Amino acid sequence: MKKILLIFCLLPLVVVARTMEEQWILCTNVNCQILDSYYEDGVSYTWDGGVSNNKAHGQGTAVRYVNGELHSTFVGLYENGVRMGKGTMTWPSGEVLECEFKDNLATGMGVQTWPNGDKYEGAFINGRYHGMGKYVKVNGDVYEGYFVRNVVYTGKRTTVNGTTTYYYKGQICSGEMPEEKVEYNPIIGEVVTEFFDADWKRCAINEASYYRRIKYKAPNVPDGEVRDYYITGTLQAVFNAAYVDYADDNKIFYEGSFVQYYKNGNKKEEGTYYANKLDGKYVSYYKNGTVGTIVDYKDGIRHGEYYDYYMTGKLHHYALYEYGNLLEDKYVELDENGVGYIVYKEYFGSHPEYWVLAGDGQHSDLIEWGSKVSLTNELSNSEVLRSVYIPFDQSQDYMIEAKVSCDDDVASYGLVFGLQDWDNLYCFLIHNTGHYSVQGACDGVDRKLKEWTKYDKIYAGKENTLKVFKRDNQFIFIINSEPVAQVPAENLRGNGFGMFLSGSATMVLSSLSVNEYAELTHPQDAYPTSSIPSGKPDAEGVAQTDDWLWSGTGFFISEKGYIATNHHVVYNATQLQVTYKQNGQTKTYKAEVVVSDPTNDLAIIKIVDNSFEELPEVPYVFTANTEDVGTTVFALGYPKTQKLGGEIKYTNGTISAKTGARGDVRLYQITVPITYGNSGGPLFDENGNLVGITSSGWENEDNINYAIKSTYLKNLVEVLPETINLPNSTSIKEMSLVDKIKVLSEYVPYIEAK
Repeated sequence: MKKILLIFCLLPLVVVARTMEEQWILCTNVNCQILDSYYEDGVSYTWDGGVSNNKAHGQGTAVRYVNGELHSTFVGLYENGVRMGKGTMTWPSGEVLECEFKDNLATGMGVQTWPNGDKYEGAFINGRYHGMGKYVKVNGDVYEGYFVRNVVYTGKRTTVNGTTTYYYKGQICSGEMPEEKVEYNPIIGEVVTEFFDADWKRCAINEASYYRRIKYKAPNVPDGEVRDYYITGTLQAVFNAAYVDYADDNKIFYEGSFVQYYKNGNKKEEGTYYANKLDGKYVSYYKNGTVGTIVDYKDGIRHGEYYDYYMTGKLHHYALYEYGNLLEDKYVELDENGVGYIVYKEYFGSHPEYWVLAGDGQHSDLIEWGSKVSLTNELSNSEVLRSVYIPFDQSQDYMIEAKVSCDDDVASYGLVFGLQDWDNLYCFLIHNTGHYSVQGACDGVDRKLKEWTKYDKIYAGKENTLKVFKRDNQFIFIINSEPVAQVPAENLRGNGFGMFLSGSATMVLSSLSVNEYAELTHPQDAYPTSSIPSGKPDAEGVAQTDDWLWSGTGFFISEKGYIATNHHVVYNATQLQVTYKQNGQTKTYKAEVVVSDPTNDLAIIKIVDNSFEELPEVPYVFTANTEDVGTTVFALGYPKTQKLGGEIKYTNGTISAKTGARGDVRLYQITVPITYGNSGGPLFDENGNLVGITSSGWENEDNINYAIKSTYLKNLVEVLPETINLPNSTSIKEMSLVDKIKVLSEYVPYIEAK
């Protein structure tokens, strides 16, 4: 599997929250079912057409709703509840798709039109443009060639004025390039071995760096997982796809989960593709096995949390994204000692209203696709500025950084900061003759914090980096990494930051940021007024409840109110509530997340109610040993409480393997029955020792479920903000099983979240 090539889309983007989960839906108006390939909560259908064997069949009209609102209308052929053949899909926006449908999805030749007049005609796979096609925009621009992920991969763009831009494999090139083709006809229905060189070109075995084991059910269409190997026989990747190109791996249409591995066997990256775009959680790893990044995606763009780690495993960056945009234009950055600051990074193209100026003799504009701002002053005896409002906490220490350049030797230019208006501002200015100054105004009175001073390391005509530190009540001014001045700090009158130009010239601002130094218990504390953008909580693997949005199970690991559970039980929660019985009395308290480990799907929460009193001694032994296959184990939890009621449930079985799916060493495979609501519950051996945390299972598969080994929870306990002693009580060891369950149940709370 080749490293995925990212192609930037210039065409309209429609973001749809969905999961690649096929589910049969009973129509609301007739007694028949329709297959929904991208099921999401709240989906319903009506059907006007033929019915056979309780499935929509023949020509008809299927209307899809999400939470009662019209989503789309399909007119065409169904075979036993599945879209097959020609059909027309329309959306409330006025978008229309006429296409061949195969296995319920738009796959084949089709035409898609938009209300604004844009039109695409060509090949589709699973609803995306994939293959030869032509896209005509309403302004007359024409894109034509081979499309991948809705974008021209190899082909050309022609504008109405006759300008032509050529593309080859996602890159701009000098002229038209032909599509690569190979003569290859694999045996259909049998596993075949294919060999590739270091650039993933098909080759002979003696030239190969990789090989692939794949079974085709039709030309270019794989049947089941595709497995790639290094030529040494070490697994390189496992992925799912709807289409595999014989000549170019960048044309693969990914659909489903994937994992890539380093040569040493450690994971390199993993995630899920829905309709050939990343969707859900993506994780990358360093070669030593530690996590590099954890990123939430929706329809191919960042949407949700972003974590970036040092190789040591310590957090480096944290941010929230909403449909590809950095939420509140800020992120958290930490050094390896945990010292952090909130970075307010200005993305000029996101705020053109601040930067674009069209005036008489003074004007500014975004350049280089919005990555920089150009400011021009044609009036020699005047000043001009452009700025953006950045709402940071001035009571903290901070650093302001700007990168500026100017070709003129007459004008002075630089950074404006603390701007309220022309009567209240500060300017850190440089001159290409090799001088700098710090000036300002307060209530209309001009002030000079630093007179014009000679400095030899100002780069005329090139980019200069200006920084202003506020630290220990001092302003420290830095040019190109060297401190040049220090004066007593003053309170800024405003929160405007940007570029300042005095004299007739043109300057460029290529970077602007404000770093606010802050002590953060959790990186999420940088977003006190924002919730994780998701549209709805990620409730996969957890049970839905009436008043609260979802629920799961936990267990006490300390008398002080610390409770272990799964990360996915508390992920995206803004409120948590735990309920359990103690001495026959039901107790309910508020709780909050203390630490979380998304990679291993673990979290520790703590009761924060003032009315909570410490528990009696937690009555089990927390063991970090790896248990043997065949060990008898049992689980306690609250599965499907809406259907099964709120009483704690006991299920038992054995450890059937020391590893999980695809050899995942973090997990046990267990025969203990678990389902939604069991998530985060304890797994005990027959002596009442804690050996794992129930987490997941295979739907529609009997006796294949998983529990996270307790040693991974032990690692998470070690990073708690306070030291706790893990349970080590043998008080229940000699009890009967019935009595063990009675005692342990009082330490297994029901968790509700919203």
